[in-house]
Amino acid sequence: MATNTKTVKRRSATNLWQNEKTGRWHWELLLQRKDGTTYRRAGSRKEKTQAAADRDQAKTEFTRFEGRAGSWTVKSWGEHVAETVWPEELAETTMNAYAYSLSNHVYTKLGAVRLDALTVPQLQQFATALASSAGRNVAGNALSALGSILTRAVEAGLIPTNPARNVKLRKVAVEEESKMILTEAQQRRLMDASKGTCMEWPILLGLKFGLRMGEALGLRWIDIDLEAGVLRVQQQAQYVIGKGVQITAPKSKKGYRSLPIPPGLVQSLSEAKKGANSLYVCTRNGKLIGAKKSSHYFKDVALAAGFDEESGIPTHHDCRSTFLTHLANNANGGQGVKPHVLMAIAGHSSLATTMRYYLRASDDDLRAAMQCVS
Repeated sequence: MATNTKTVKRRSATNLWQNEKTGRWHWELLLQRKDGTTYRRAGSRKEKTQAAADRDQAKTEFTRFEGRAGSWTVKSWGEHVAETVWPEELAETTMNAYAYSLSNHVYTKLGAVRLDALTVPQLQQFATALASSAGRNVAGNALSALGSILTRAVEAGLIPTNPARNVKLRKVAVEEESKMILTEAQQRRLMDASKGTCMEWPILLGLKFGLRMGEALGLRWIDIDLEAGVLRVQQQAQYVIGKGVQITAPKSKKGYRSLPIPPGLVQSLSEAKKGANSLYVCTRNGKLIGAKKSSHYFKDVALAAGFDEESGIPTHHDCRSTFLTHLANNANGGQGVKPHVLMAIAGHSSLATTMRYYLRASDDDLRAAMQCVS
């Protein structure tokens, strides 16, 4: 009768053993970090020398990362990256957006956590909670900013991998519907209510040119060439942490664009330009308005126009969405403009963005379509 032998033979002295059934060599490494937590790595190889090499490499990495990453927290490393790395690699608008997300969302929850102590489950819990309280877009922006500084930590040899890359956010089905496509009557109400306010021109520029709020606020009268019939988007007004409202480059390279002025707007623009006492189109005293204040001013105008919480209050971005959706569906004799043309007008870097967010039906389109039903 054959003797019963153990399937796995452990060698505690070297943390290396062979599975006698498969012949593979297994290794396991259990080491204690400075904070008392356990660092565990394990694996298997066909050859003993390969398994031993993997084990030794894991031990080397532990020694390397434990010694270097231990002094860096998420906040201290993020501030270091923002000061020394980002200025050489990122556009100013991106740096500002990342800095805002880190300061207002990431550091408040994770700022004191050591870099090498971050885990995927921990970041997943953080992102899920933030998405529930502030929205999926806010959580996504926070993850992007955090992922940026963690990528630099990997490059610096502080951590072996970027845990933010494995965090997933659930898609929210109703998110697309949260944007309002304004009917012609709603557009008229909004423009009428904005007359004489600081939102008069931002609303018109959003509804008639599809400008973003920052682009409208940063538009100068010299950017409007009435002789050539062109409006040039060359900059934007944006809040910069620690500096206030600043003039910065457009959101991307595609953000630089020249838009033909509709014939019906030439006269009103000409009259306004002659009477202008400010460098910027959307200011009267030359003082730039930030996005936060402008959103409050816009809401006041929307409420004055008859919108309410129950039926929905539009945002300035809905003016842009309305303009682009109209071009996509109703322009050119009802055929809509070609996607690549719409992309150029919108100033998008990606055609996928144009297709995803702006090619959709408005309420008027749906009513017209349903008229065909007998």
